[in-house]
Amino acid sequence: MIKVVPESKTRRKIFTLIKKYQGQYEDNLRTVICLNNERKTLAKKKRDAAIATLAEALDKLFSSDKKKQGIAEREKKLRGIFKGYKSRFRKFFNIERNKKTQKACGYSLNQKVIDYEEKTDGIFILTTSRQDLETKKIVESYKNLKEVEMLFDDLKNFVDIRPIRHWLAVRVRAHVFICILALLLKRIFEIDCLKGKCVMEPLEEISKSRLIKYKVRFSEREDRTKTFRKVTDTTSDQKRYFKMVGIRNPMNLENFVW
Repeated sequence: MIKVVPESKTRRKIFTLIKKYQGQYEDNLRTVICLNNERKTLAKKKRDAAIATLAEALDKLFSSDKKKQGIAEREKKLRGIFKGYKSRFRKFFNIERNKKTQKACGYSLNQKVIDYEEKTDGIFILTTSRQDLETKKIVESYKNLKEVEMLFDDLKNFVDIRPIRHWLAVRVRAHVFICILALLLKRIFEIDCLKGKCVMEPLEEISKSRLIKYKVRFSEREDRTKTFRKVTDTTSDQKRYFKMVGIRNPMNLENFVW
């Protein structure tokens, strides 16, 4: 879906990014502003979850005994809440302070910033010197190139092709083969089962299902044991994803060959 965003601040931000490419090509650049509804929904979901988690931490901080917490201690805990990658969510909160002591005493959501972020969710810009191509063809070409880049990224980060902890050539080849096979299965699952949608959420849900071995010892006197294989209880979402790949009864995995 192609959509031009009418909001003035968003438009200025977009054309600021476009401006840096001007003059770098002999031909005039053609700009395509796109909206990915799936990424828009996913971005909002992740942001809402992060805001809810941080709001819970702030509620806990400000609901604690104020007399026992000094200014320095509270500031330290406040910085800890927005530490690391969480710092990028700091802009969604207004920290309220005591006018005399400047001690943090509460917070409120910066709804203006949240609304602005929602307007830019899922938007991406394509630039090309080709004036003869249809808009749809430009987007498809970009997605094909992006898919190749994503596959290389998946090899490095998703299936962890490196480091290769093997020395024998046959084992190195086996490691690479398994990684490529895992990547192929991932792509088949995305295309055939999820119709091109993001696979990370289903994989995270499936990964919660575990194959467990219980080793039971019958007596302290006798060294007689028996091993039982068990699959953790599957949720409705897990059953749905298992069914997509032909596993209609996940409990049958109890017969898995270890």
